[in-house]
Amino acid sequence: MLYDWTSTAALGVVRDIQPKEPLTLTGEGLWVCLISSGRCTASLTDVSPSPAGSALILPPQSAAAGHLVLSRAPLTLTPEGESHLLCIQLTGQAAGSFVSLHIGGRLRGCIGTIGPTQENLAWEIIRNAVSAGTRDPRFPAVRAEELDELEYSVDVLGQPESVDALNQLDPRQYGVIVSFGHQRGLLLPDLDGVDTVEQQIDIARQKGGIRATDPYTLQRFKVVRHL
Repeated sequence: MLYDWTSTAALGVVRDIQPKEPLTLTGEGLWVCLISSGRCTASLTDVSPSPAGSALILPPQSAAAGHLVLSRAPLTLTPEGESHLLCIQLTGQAAGSFVSLHIGGRLRGCIGTIGPTQENLAWEIIRNAVSAGTRDPRFPAVRAEELDELEYSVDVLGQPESVDALNQLDPRQYGVIVSFGHQRGLLLPDLDGVDTVEQQIDIARQKGGIRATDPYTLQRFKVVRHL
């Protein structure tokens, strides 16, 4: 999976599940599995020789809440008691992504990348998930005792498009990027409390440290959102 600005990752399947028995994930591409609560044993069920690079991270024997398992299929996850998994199948190429963390409906961390910074989307999501929990300057790092309470969402960004007029924006359908020189601010689409184009632009502009009087440019983008 090589970097390609003209392509964004295709997500094959998203499974948000609480398995009661062993779960085997199959298909092409990579599986990224976040264990959001409980504990699972992860194992590669195909013992035949694998091609080089087929497993980016060898699954641990036992993975607790907060761990990510990244592997090609077939991958079997066996719950050790009650557990909650978010499993995403990645079949495409590189793209930017945002990972948001909430507790009780309140934001607990959000970090993302406008464009791809890793060789594939799997690594992009992993790095942003870790950063959302540990590096968002608005919040202290997530504590171990909070892991079971976290709710996760992943936004995969499409290719940005230039905007020439405000009527080309829609805060429900498109995110916005405001740029001036080396400064950029981004706001995702379809956010609570952001109802107008003007609100969306102002928030993104302020996030980028851009003044209202600066001759900034606008871009729009769509996302594939997984909750």
